Amino acid sequence: MKQNNQSIELKHHGAQDIGRYDFLKQVEKLEKLATGRENVQGIAILLTNDHLYWSKPTRSNTVDSCFRIHENRILTGELKWLEHASAGTTKNREESIILKGMYKMQWHDYSTVRNEKHGEFRYLAVHVGVD
Repeated sequence: MKQNNQSIELKHHGAQDIGRYDFLKQVEKLEKLATGRENVQGIAILLTNDHLYWSKPTRSNTVDSCFRIHENRILTGELKWLEHASAGTTKNREESIILKGMYKMQWHDYSTVRNEKHGEFRYLAVHVGVD
């Protein structure tokens, strides 16, 4: 497909559980960088065309339920995989994520590629170190 004379090929990538974990791990890292430093702030940004990141899940017992970042979800404290998560899913991601702050997930529209199945792009911006 072409839009504005640019070729666009949109794909559905899957592995949202790992994507959510990796994003929240970055929030944790930003918190560590900002701790004890005055006027230090950071922002973690996730841009995606995958609605499974911002949509409220239909199942609550998934192995990544602690890492869900859907619209209006509030995250704080220890986030970890459920016990029945496979070794393949948690490989190099075994550690819990500890968030000291409290973060409300608020997604924003970014752009839309018309007439495409995965054409809606949204972003999540989590501000860290802001009083």
